Amino acid sequence: MAGNRERERARPTGVVGSGCDAEGSATPGPDGFGFIRSARVCAGMFDHILVPTDGSDHAVRAAEYAVDLAATYGAALHVLYVVDVRTGHADAPVDDDDDQTRGETAVGVVADRAADRDVPVETEIRVGLPHETIIDYGDERDIDLVVMGTHGTSGLERYLLGSVAERVVRLSDVPVLCVPPADDDE
Repeated sequence: MAGNRERERARPTGVVGSGCDAEGSATPGPDGFGFIRSARVCAGMFDHILVPTDGSDHAVRAAEYAVDLAATYGAALHVLYVVDVRTGHADAPVDDDDDQTRGETAVGVVADRAADRDVPVETEIRVGLPHETIIDYGDERDIDLVVMGTHGTSGLERYLLGSVAERVVRLSDVPVLCVPPADDDE
C-alpha cells in the first residue's frame, strides 16, 4: 500500500498555495488545456477578479478566462475599460462621446458573458494611463486577481510605450494572469 500513499501525495491539490483540498474535480480550462478545480473546494480563493478590456478580440479571449475563473471560484467580476489619455493629440480634446460608447460596448460584451454564467459583475469606465488606472482600481476594490491579454507590440512602439500588461505585472501587488493571443489574433 505504500505505492498508493505515494501516488496520493503526488496528486496535484489545486493551485499552489491555494489551500484547496484534493477532493474536488478538475475541469478543462476555456482553451481545453489546463485544469481548474471546482468551486466547491476552492471557494474563497478569489473573491474579486479584475479584467481590463479594450474591446479587442484578444481582450475578449482574456475575459473568457476571467469569467470562467469567476464562475469556478464564486468570485465577483470587475470589468474595466480605460480611456488612454495618451491616444489624443496634445491640442485635441478627448472625444468623450466616442470614448464612452467604445467603453460601454467593450464592458458590455464581457458583462453579457458573465451574466450568461450567473457571475456577479461590476463595470466601470475611467480615463487615465491604462497601467496606473488598472492598478489603482485593483487597490481600491481589493482585487485578488487580474486577468488580461498580453500585448503583442514590438519594435519602436514597444520601446516608446511599453506593454500595459508588462507594466501591470511588474507593479501589481496581486497575481496577474496574462492570456496570450489565439493564433488568429496575432
